[in-house]
Amino acid sequence: MWATEFDFAKDNFNGGNLAINESKDTALLFYIDQEKTEFVDILNEKGEFVDSKFKEEWMKDSNQRLNRMTVEVLSGGKEKPDKLVFKEKAQTGQWWQTEDLNTIYINTYFIDYTLANTIPENDQIRKARQYKIFKSVDGGDTFTQLKSWPSFRQVKQVLFDETGGYGYAIGEQKTLWRTSDGGETWVQIHMPKQIIDQLNAIKFDFRIDEIFNSYHFDEKTKDFYFSNLFNDQGQYKSVVYKFPWSDDPKENRIDKYSPILTLPKSDIVDINSEGEKLYILGMVYNFERKTYDAVDTETTFLVAAPDENNRYQWLEKVKIGNALQLGKLYIGKDQVLYSSGFKNSNSYPYQRDIAAVSFDKGRNWTIDEEGSLIQASTFDENTNKVFMLKGGKVSSRKLTKLNSLLP
Repeated sequence: MWATEFDFAKDNFNGGNLAINESKDTALLFYIDQEKTEFVDILNEKGEFVDSKFKEEWMKDSNQRLNRMTVEVLSGGKEKPDKLVFKEKAQTGQWWQTEDLNTIYINTYFIDYTLANTIPENDQIRKARQYKIFKSVDGGDTFTQLKSWPSFRQVKQVLFDETGGYGYAIGEQKTLWRTSDGGETWVQIHMPKQIIDQLNAIKFDFRIDEIFNSYHFDEKTKDFYFSNLFNDQGQYKSVVYKFPWSDDPKENRIDKYSPILTLPKSDIVDINSEGEKLYILGMVYNFERKTYDAVDTETTFLVAAPDENNRYQWLEKVKIGNALQLGKLYIGKDQVLYSSGFKNSNSYPYQRDIAAVSFDKGRNWTIDEEGSLIQASTFDENTNKVFMLKGGKVSSRKLTKLNSLLP
């Protein structure tokens, strides 16, 4: 059963990413906004309506409209009014926070569409595109841009350990950078040769020349895992790498490591870890269409761990269900696993908000109906509570075997 925690984000945000602090009295919402376009009436001499037009000239231009998008963070909570604590001109971005929400990193990406459409693509990175990383160490009261990150260096996601000091920045074209001082300095990590060869050979293929298919930074051990989808003479497979942490700037070559796991004929949706053991969400991939078959796709849960010779082996494979699009895999207390997403259908409603839940570390799964019109949600791994934002309120429910109820 859902219980209301507090009012938040009452201005009807379309959705975003939600974070709740350890005390469960403060929320942050990360979202993308865009300056609204307005129309005004055109009247004839008699004062009768004949047409409408954009209120301002810039509203006519799609490039101008894209340039007026912003990455924003809203803060609020119990007896705390909503407050906009971050706003940066950008079309997209991502974030990361410590559990207490004191340390926050935000990376943003802005492309000047009015300029990008007038210059060669090779010139766009330094002239039309801007990549930035911001940091807050006071819970979002103030943010500072990291000057150590050049604006032309691509960044898609930042990931840090539980202290907020050690982490990685993931870029496009499968680039990776490491920091040991909270982003003051960065060391480039060299990718495996087969990934570089793949980028050169299969340019612009589906999902392949973007970022890693999935990745996970263990905030306790600081091990970095990532998977990549390969075409091996017509046979597709996912491979998983593990890169141990090192503070030595010279220890920066993943290419000296071999893949620890191979998963044939499947994509990897997400990776999580518990010590040396890996928990993985896999999805059967329609390689002919180079896209997901929303209804017929099969989602599986897999477990892997190293043997006595430190070689990783697959230990378990369990089918979760069909027609699912799941996101992050959370590891809760008392053998609980949780992942939220959508269930697809050929008829209306074509997507429903659902969650895949296991109470025995993945051996059995149930699909919970999470309701409709959910704007954002998150899972607290310490309490097995799901938090969701809907209709200007943050609500929660504790996962038990008997609470698969609609809100």
